[in-house]
Amino acid sequence: MSKCPGVILLFAVALLPACSSSHYYRGRLDEERGDVLRAAGQYQQYLSRAPQGSYAEQTRVRLGNIYATLDRCEEAHLQYEAALRGKTLEQPWLAQAQAGLMDCPDYFPLGSVRSWVYGDSATLGREMTLDWDMKLSSSGVAGQIQSSLYAGKSLVKKETLAYVKKDWAIWEKNGTETVAVLRYPFVPGRQWNVKLPSGRYVYRIESDDARVKTGAGVFKNCLKVREINEKIPGSWEYVYYAPSVGRVKTSIGGPGYENPNTELIRYQAAGSPTP
Repeated sequence: MSKCPGVILLFAVALLPACSSSHYYRGRLDEERGDVLRAAGQYQQYLSRAPQGSYAEQTRVRLGNIYATLDRCEEAHLQYEAALRGKTLEQPWLAQAQAGLMDCPDYFPLGSVRSWVYGDSATLGREMTLDWDMKLSSSGVAGQIQSSLYAGKSLVKKETLAYVKKDWAIWEKNGTETVAVLRYPFVPGRQWNVKLPSGRYVYRIESDDARVKTGAGVFKNCLKVREINEKIPGSWEYVYYAPSVGRVKTSIGGPGYENPNTELIRYQAAGSPTP
């Protein structure tokens, strides 16, 4: 049964005349065969011949997905945005276009990373470690992380954090508190407010090309997010997010200074063997 779609597509392509729709179906067939570069070429030809065609918006999403798998995020965004501007995009293409914009690059992977280990920057984890283990993941848009904080080898705190990507934000739920830790678009100057019982917080993306060195390596093109607790004027926290890895570093800052606080020591990608 799994081979039927390909057979149907091949039959459809054989019957089609040399028209714009033939490029769409040939692209579908190439994509199913795994030849994404050839598929992209066919989709581009279809869009050049029928920019307002019956399959145009769907094709833009398909093309955006291909560019995303190739880490060509700028080109992927152009296709997703064009598809969304069409205003007639239906599911599941609408959800794919929205998710694609937030996940290329993916600053908070909920399916491609299995665990993260953070340590205090002063001793690289000898005094303090924070272990994050992905316990549940759903299609990369939602997940539950078990967080374990250690002082030396003694467990200090254990809790479960829930994350979900929706409404153009990445939401963290810890107990009864839900916070948007990131909001799209992920560009410098993007700012949002969060009101919690503990106070009012202001988040602002300061940079999208930060270079960060941690115990786990060097990460480029990171988001640098400043978090200000309005009850504590004159100081704030910076959080750095690396593409395809997630949070890699935090630091304490203020006027004219920034001191590292915690950093990623190691992480494990999903599907890799357990050490």
